[in-house]
Amino acid sequence: MNDIFSEENKNIKFQLSKKSFIQKIKDFYWAFQPIFWTHHPLCEKFKNHTFHLFNKDLCIGCFIGIPSSIIMLIIGNLFSIFNSLSSEILFKTSLILMSFYLLSLFGLTRTKTLKIISKIPIGIGAAFFIAWIFSLKIGLFYKYFFTFIFIQLFLFIINAIRGLKMIIKCKKCEYKKDWDNCPGFLEVNNKMKLKGFK
Repeated sequence: MNDIFSEENKNIKFQLSKKSFIQKIKDFYWAFQPIFWTHHPLCEKFKNHTFHLFNKDLCIGCFIGIPSSIIMLIIGNLFSIFNSLSSEILFKTSLILMSFYLLSLFGLTRTKTLKIISKIPIGIGAAFFIAWIFSLKIGLFYKYFFTFIFIQLFLFIINAIRGLKMIIKCKKCEYKKDWDNCPGFLEVNNKMKLKGFK
C-alpha cells in the first residue's frame, strides 16, 4: 500500500516539474488560499486575529491598519490637513499614534474588538509619518525613497513580531509546530501535497 502512495506522490511531483513557472505560482496560491488573507493558522487559538467580511476571513492588522493609513493619506491631502501642520507636529503625532502598537505588543488587546480599534490609530500614525517625510525640505526623489524604506521597515518589524508571537503560541500548542498534523495548516498541507509541493 505504501508503495502505491509513494508512486502516486512521485507522479504528482513529476507533473509539477513539467509545469510552467506561472502555473506553479497559481498552484502555490491555490494551496495557500485558505490562509492567504488571514495570515494566521486556521485554528481557534488565532480566531481573535482575524475577522469575517465578504465571505472571507481577513487579518485584522493588515485589513484594518493598512486601509486606515490609505484613507488618512487621502483625507489628509484632500482637505490639506497635512499642509496646515508643521513638520514637528506631524512627526510627534505619528509617533504617538503608532505607539498604540505597544498595546498589542504587551498583550493588552486580547479581545477582537480591542484589536480592531487599536489598529486604526497605528494606520493613521503611519500616514502622518509619510506626511512628515513629504514635509521635509529634500528632493522629491528622496521623499519617495524614504517613504518606500519606511513602509518596508514598518511592515518588516510588524510581520517579524507577528511571526515571533505566532511561533511562541504554536510551540505552546499540543501540536508544537507539527504542520503535517496541525489542524490550522491541515487544509494547506493537503493542497500542497495534491499539487506536488510536498
